[in-house]
Amino acid sequence: MTHWLLFHLASGDALWSAAALMALAVMVFIWSKGHWGRTIGIALVVIASLAWWGSGTPTPTALLLVAIVVLIAWLGVELKLLPDGKSATALCRVAMLIVVGMVVVVELPWHLAPSLTWNGMGTIYVVGDSVSAGLGHPEILPWPQVLAQIRGLQVRNLAIAGATAKSAFRELGGIDGQGLVIVEIGGNDMFGGSTPEQFAEDLERLLTEVLRTGNPVVMLELPVWPGGRPYARVQRQVASRLRVAMIPKRGWAVVASGEGHTLDNVHLSGEGHKAMAAFVGQQISAWIAPDQQNTSRPAQP
Repeated sequence: MTHWLLFHLASGDALWSAAALMALAVMVFIWSKGHWGRTIGIALVVIASLAWWGSGTPTPTALLLVAIVVLIAWLGVELKLLPDGKSATALCRVAMLIVVGMVVVVELPWHLAPSLTWNGMGTIYVVGDSVSAGLGHPEILPWPQVLAQIRGLQVRNLAIAGATAKSAFRELGGIDGQGLVIVEIGGNDMFGGSTPEQFAEDLERLLTEVLRTGNPVVMLELPVWPGGRPYARVQRQVASRLRVAMIPKRGWAVVASGEGHTLDNVHLSGEGHKAMAAFVGQQISAWIAPDQQNTSRPAQP
């Protein structure tokens, strides 16, 4: 149960649970007029709020403020704390359902596979931290190298253990040709003391420089703990501003939640690196046009 709960939160799936529970709470208040109905409705609202918080979803600030105001007004009317009446109650219920729908509509695109076009030629460059570089265990091959082996692609792993968005900038000189750039960065910024403002500045500088190489760029979205929401918001904002495609965090969460796939709930084990390579390989296959599938260059020894 604990394992499932952690995955449910890290993947962002808890947001869908929160939306469903909040909508159900509105229905409960509509269908039930008694004390138990109100109690169940309030309990659903509390659980839904905790699920949203636990998901780490960086809901846009304006939408979040609207949601809070509508929630307070709706509960105030339902619990007779504010002047009610059939019209006011109906209006608040409808408003709450609309807000729930808006949250879902705004969040949904971030959970869809990114659209990217790549001709399958050249080198795949991986810019990242220890999730991609590994921890130096000689018997564990990092996923970029595994990806090269299982997909027959040229992969150059520029990831460095302990890298941040700022320090990873120094590794970009390794991008010396045409291909595809995969960016996996931010965990050390989130846990290592960088402020969200500093992370925003460093990430924008990093991605801007990567884009100057002229290569297609895709970034892995960070699975975040609730306190990491500001970093998730920064990552999305910078990616949107620079039009960098993002691989939804659910894929990363699926890999990390596999039995024996991590060494410490963050860093990948040997099986975890294989799973990540398989996951990224599936994404890459979807980006290569069918007429280019058989023309991609094989991996070099």
